[in-house]
Amino acid sequence: MPMRRDATRHRELVAAVLAALLLDLATMGCAPAGAGDDAAAADTGGSRDAGHTGADAGQDAGSTGVWLFNAPPVDPPTLLTPDPGEEGNWAAARLTPPGYPFDVSIVSYTVGDGAAGNVTCSGTHSHQLQLYAASSVAPPATPTPVMDITVPAATPEQIGHLGRTVTQDIDPPLRLAQGEHLFVAIQLGGTYPEVLCLQVNDVDAAEGNRNYWSGALAPPFSWVQLDSFGLDGSLLISAYGRVAN
Repeated sequence: MPMRRDATRHRELVAAVLAALLLDLATMGCAPAGAGDDAAAADTGGSRDAGHTGADAGQDAGSTGVWLFNAPPVDPPTLLTPDPGEEGNWAAARLTPPGYPFDVSIVSYTVGDGAAGNVTCSGTHSHQLQLYAASSVAPPATPTPVMDITVPAATPEQIGHLGRTVTQDIDPPLRLAQGEHLFVAIQLGGTYPEVLCLQVNDVDAAEGNRNYWSGALAPPFSWVQLDSFGLDGSLLISAYGRVAN
């Protein structure tokens, strides 16, 4: 089963990275309103415009850009890693927009780098990122990815204090129709004990039916909730977009 590993990270660094990311987005004209002058909001659950992705799913956000996420960063985050023989399994998060139709233009997450327990997290590894759109609360057993992206390898110079933050542009944006959720799936590859590791918030109680483990390298997937392994946490995966007019 997948394992949770401790990581020696700090909330201040998380906030700094998020603030830098939001500043970059602001220069592109797509940052949430108020995000550039309210970095603390990003550290405690998103910008003022975003809101949590579960209970607010039916509300109309207008055309203001929002970040979708299931949990804020924590001090320190932990890392989800595959066990021996599980290399290449997928971790997936379900994100729900605040209104429809919803255009997703950015997906972001951080992979760890360095020693974590008895594994070595490699933030430089190339890996696969897939996006699914579905109305079910679990990812499809045999999904048809809306997007299948090979995230290129990184150089050591591209690894920051938190590991490697991947910010993937979705161009043209992915449109979610009425009732659809966005599933972001990341393949945790490598060769044990050097594997890809994904940041998790295991401090705040996770909402059910949000965080999944594929149980296989390729379809059909069994998609088991992480809490069934005793991993009561949320994958730190986010997506940025806006409700289309």
